[in-house]
Amino acid sequence: MMRRGFWIGVLSMVMIIGCDPDDADDAQDDDTHADADDDAVHHAADDEVAVDDDDSAAGPWDAGWPVEITVDGQALIEGSWDGEGPVWWVIDTGAARTYADADLTGTTNFATGDLVIGPLEFPETQVSCTDLDEAEAFIGWDLAGLAGQDIFVERFIAVDYRAPAAHFFTEVPAEAPPGVVAEEPAVTPYDVPGGIPVATVRAGGGQEIDVALIADTGSGVTLLLEEFFDAIDDGSLPRLQGYIWGTNYGTDEGFVTRIPTLSVGGDPALTVEGSWAVVIPTDNHLWPLLEGVGIEADGFLGYPFYRELVVGVDGITSNYLWWELDSLDHIDAQEWTRVGIEPSWRDGGFDVEMVFSPSDAATQGLLPGDHILEVDGDDLASATLDDVKRMLRGDVGSTVSIRVQRDQDEIQLDVAIEDLLPAL
Repeated sequence: MMRRGFWIGVLSMVMIIGCDPDDADDAQDDDTHADADDDAVHHAADDEVAVDDDDSAAGPWDAGWPVEITVDGQALIEGSWDGEGPVWWVIDTGAARTYADADLTGTTNFATGDLVIGPLEFPETQVSCTDLDEAEAFIGWDLAGLAGQDIFVERFIAVDYRAPAAHFFTEVPAEAPPGVVAEEPAVTPYDVPGGIPVATVRAGGGQEIDVALIADTGSGVTLLLEEFFDAIDDGSLPRLQGYIWGTNYGTDEGFVTRIPTLSVGGDPALTVEGSWAVVIPTDNHLWPLLEGVGIEADGFLGYPFYRELVVGVDGITSNYLWWELDSLDHIDAQEWTRVGIEPSWRDGGFDVEMVFSPSDAATQGLLPGDHILEVDGDDLASATLDDVKRMLRGDVGSTVSIRVQRDQDEIQLDVAIEDLLPAL
């Protein structure tokens, strides 16, 4: 089986593409899935600003709802399904609606039950159901599902990637969140073709171009089509090969790079410098399907961009609000100083998902599909995928001892830690 990077946001879109036409219409119809009166969705009272409980002396940003940020950048929030929980939901702006895992609901069609996502309650709500096994393999968590666009409509939701915390309001607070550079946010309007938010972002390098990106908090990577990367690349930008990008409909080979600047908002504008991204062929397997359901985009805006910000989604006005954090201490400076592989979590164990090139891992012959048994002599029986990814990071020049199983053979290798994607 070809190993691949499987994105939460991509999964949510391919489910829209793959459903019956009537179901796709439902997913795009705000009256069907987002109206509070029709679906009996419980919203905060109109005279309340914050859903979060706080006392009269607290500010609106003081009562955030805790979230977990995976190493791959998915923001996970606790909740329940039909009384079962706590379970983890991905805060996923790239999902056209909320989806539940078939392992939780027992079906791959539709299910109706009491849905709780953080502080929000959705009694007797219908959700779409799907198999999330591939997504769970790539991010390494048991997931209840994807908290999608129907939780963003009629409210303002913000994710602080440093705290980390999520905030749920009935309107945008008058004051800025704490710990940000500027009081006034950058504001970017977005459209929702096919129920998927698409925003205009300026990408800079050899030249600056405007690109339409699917704004997807469920995506662990920012993605750009190759034709647009070529337009900003003056020949100096890195190309780390070996990324395999895939969905239910196929796979494409891509490479990892850095984008000199990504800017959002008008006045004031906000710019993130040197964030990493994956570049895939313009002629790839998924884009014709997206265009077939009215989604025209040049890529995805993902976690490497969001993590430097407090990201606000105003579902009332269809605007993103962006506040730059005044400290980036929460970002792991060694995320690309590591062994040149990407692991995954499958069947209770860990496999090599990708092998990057150039790297010592590729030179020594590690292959996608190798089953990882030990890292530096440590058995991985009690480890999480995030643990394993951290074990593979370290200082340039050091090595990591990796024991893998390939078919019936066990192989022991001492693999160098390298700076695979130097900062610009």
